This record gives sequence, C-alpha cells and structure tokens, in this order.
Amino acid sequence: NFDSPLDGIVLQRYTIKSDPSTERLLLNDNDIKIIFNEFDYLNKRFLKTFKEDPLKIYGIFLMMYLGIRPAEASQLMVNDLQHTEDKNGKIVYYLKVLKENTSDDIELDKAKKEKTPNAKRKLPLTDIFIKDLKFLDFVKQRKKEKHNFIFVNEKKDLKIIKNIADTARRCEDFFNSKL
Repeated sequence: NFDSPLDGIVLQRYTIKSDPSTERLLLNDNDIKIIFNEFDYLNKRFLKTFKEDPLKIYGIFLMMYLGIRPAEASQLMVNDLQHTEDKNGKIVYYLKVLKENTSDDIELDKAKKEKTPNAKRKLPLTDIFIKDLKFLDFVKQRKKEKHNFIFVNEKKDLKIIKNIADTARRCEDFFNSKL
C-alpha cells in the first residue's frame, strides 16, 4: 500500500553517447616502445614464443595501434595483407578485415566470422609495423611456409575454428596479464 510520489509520472531515459576514441588512453610511439620493453620479450623464450604463438608478440601492437580485436587478428589470412598506392604513388600496406576466405582452401570457407556487419574494414599499417616490427617480412615468410593464416598454425589434429579461438584466447590472456 505504498504510494510513490512518482506514480503517474513518466520518466524518459536519455543515453549520452560518447566517442569511444576519447575513452582510450592515447599513446605515442615512444610510449608504446616503453610498454613493449616492459614485456620482457627479449629473453630465452622469445624465439620459441615467436615461432609457436606469434600473435602474442604482434597482438599488443595490433590492438593498440590498429584497434583490432584478438579474435579478428587470429582469423587474418596471409592474403588479407594487401597494398595500394596513395595519390603520391607511395605504397600503403593494409590488413583487410573480413569474414571471407582469401585462401585457395575451400575447407576454410566457414573458418572466419565477424562480430558485426560493420566489422569489415581496411587497417593501414604504420611505419612501426613495417620498419621496426618487420611485419611484412613475417607475413612473407608465413606465405613461403604455405600457411593460410598469419598467426594460426594449422594442425591436423585440431579443428581450425577451435585453433583460431585458442590463439585469440592466449593473446587476450597475455595482453590482460600485462595490463
């Protein structure tokens, strides 16, 4: 039998939308290099980690510089690295994030998925990826070794979708542990 003074009054709810880019901590190249040095990659396990789980190495930069999710990064195929020319004739390398299979293997047609229809995009690589991190060389080596994915090592005993999910999870766990 409680009578609220608000009975009969319609309250309207307003949502204030903010720009997500303003909610992120803005870092410059030097800040990123300091953070990278804190990761202690240059130890005896670096080459083993780089060979077995390269997304752990590149993941931090992909997330911070390009805003790509670990799940999207783990699905990237070697053919998703593409290039174009700008109006001055300079080559611009970019990662094409999409759910379509860009390999010749039709069994991988359902391996990629997108979070939303707006997830399709082109992410230009910065100089730090090309010059400092040697990302182009890394992808070229993966192509040479006949890998379909940039970061996932296809294993015969594992379904590729599970392998992609496991790769993304390891990257997320590693990233979160460093935050």
